[in-house]
Amino acid sequence: MTLFTDSVQSALERAMDGVALRQRVSAQNIANVMTPKYQAQQVSFESNLSAALAGGSDPASASLDVTGTGAVSDASGNNVDLATESTSLMKSGLQYDALVQATNYRLSVLRTALR
Repeated sequence: MTLFTDSVQSALERAMDGVALRQRVSAQNIANVMTPKYQAQQVSFESNLSAALAGGSDPASASLDVTGTGAVSDASGNNVDLATESTSLMKSGLQYDALVQATNYRLSVLRTALR
């Protein structure tokens, strides 16, 4: 860790990585909604990040897992649910904004302390 990065900042950064990956995967799923035999994917990282923090590990070491959703496929073999993916995109956008706000707040406190 560097001078301005503690475990909290590292966790915020890793969470932003996970949420950004989730947005990319949802966008990929939406782009393939009509592709025959395409299997939707999902991203999970929250439990890995929580375990890293609880265990005292570097949050940056928490894995970002991309797995299949396991949803039932339609007649073409595609299992993308457009409503689920759209909701995931909106939720991820809000989460990312909240993480950026938390990071900006931490940096403003540090900036104030340095003055």
